[in-house]
Amino acid sequence: MKGLRAIPAPLQLAFLVSFAEIIAYAVFYATVDQPWGAPRFELTMRGLTLATEVCALAGMIELSRRLTGIAAAGATVALVGYALELAADVGWTFAMFNTKLWEHEWIFTANQWAWWIGSTVLLVGIAIAAWEQIAVAIVTLVIGLLIYPPPILGKLLYSWMPDGKTGIVMQYAMMAARLALMVLAVSTFARRDHVTDRRLAAQGLRGCASALWMRIIAACGVVLITAMAAGGARRGEGAVEFLKLATMAGAAINIAALVWFATGALRAAASRVAELNRYMLVLAGGASLWGAGVVLGQLPQLYHMLYKPDDVLGRGSHETVEALKLAMPLVVMLGVAILALVIGSFAALRRAEELRVQAQTRGIIFVALLLFSLGIQVWVLPKSESLGSFAFTSLLAAFAALVGTIVIAKLCMLAADELEKEPGLPAATLISDGT
Repeated sequence: MKGLRAIPAPLQLAFLVSFAEIIAYAVFYATVDQPWGAPRFELTMRGLTLATEVCALAGMIELSRRLTGIAAAGATVALVGYALELAADVGWTFAMFNTKLWEHEWIFTANQWAWWIGSTVLLVGIAIAAWEQIAVAIVTLVIGLLIYPPPILGKLLYSWMPDGKTGIVMQYAMMAARLALMVLAVSTFARRDHVTDRRLAAQGLRGCASALWMRIIAACGVVLITAMAAGGARRGEGAVEFLKLATMAGAAINIAALVWFATGALRAAASRVAELNRYMLVLAGGASLWGAGVVLGQLPQLYHMLYKPDDVLGRGSHETVEALKLAMPLVVMLGVAILALVIGSFAALRRAEELRVQAQTRGIIFVALLLFSLGIQVWVLPKSESLGSFAFTSLLAAFAALVGTIVIAKLCMLAADELEKEPGLPAATLISDGT
């Protein structure tokens, strides 16, 4: 248990969510007759996958800095493995922009090999890092390679497995066992780090603020393009093309901003400042990453719907684009609200009364404005009967979201300034994170 507790919080969350994903997939494929018709489930899993990949990457970076010798070398190799898995995931998303993807078998083959290479590099790195416990390292490496062999050998090794739902459940059970071995191996070389870095925490919160400002700039750009589209419609110009551009650009910038926000929250958690609840910070970052994963999963379908509506993928993309249109912004909003709570708790422990009041007030304002904006987008905007009314309600929703985001961005900057001040009391006397 001590080894498990020494694993960095982002890596703990990544392992926990990975187990949950395996169970969810096994139950889903075992109980649903037509799994290909469930965009909400697939997008939910897509968001969780991106969140686990980035959190695992951040956690392994944090862990590698604590280690020395062969353990540090192995952790670095494992870090490369996580990076390769993330690259394979993002690469597959870009491949889905191809309207005739099913005609190119080599893309599917390349994707299989990319995932296997990333997963195998990760497994080898963990085994190297755990080499002081040689029995655990060897068992993890051998069984891990047997469970997930190269694609060219997979059919030969597992030709005995039954087809259908039983075989699928068995595959996921084996993947769960492989993951459990990896967690056990990581726990053997995980080390605690009691050194705090208030400057890193301040940089992380400023990163969160910068990400929020990016969303603000993007929202202003969308407002400008929407206004141009509304004006162009009256003059018979290409208003639709403007709206298409705004939609695609807004989605891409939203992904970047959500990942940036999460990176800031994870950096603040890695600082190990005692007054900052690192588990809450990781949850805030994870919520933002989940939202980024959902938008990333929708991006190819959004492109097909806007620019290739008559193609096979274009005709079936609307349901995916509309899926989770309420859940995704709510989860992202929850992540930002959690960050406000963390800042409020930090201010109370630091006895910074003004910052504490600011955190409470601004958190309430943010939630109220974002719920108002979300209500307009979900229930009012779809009922717009003209481009003019659509533009007006879009501007109203954007303005509410804009003000709420500015409020929290300024709060992050205030908290970063407070972090760079000398604390009134030693951190160890103020709070313990339970580890």
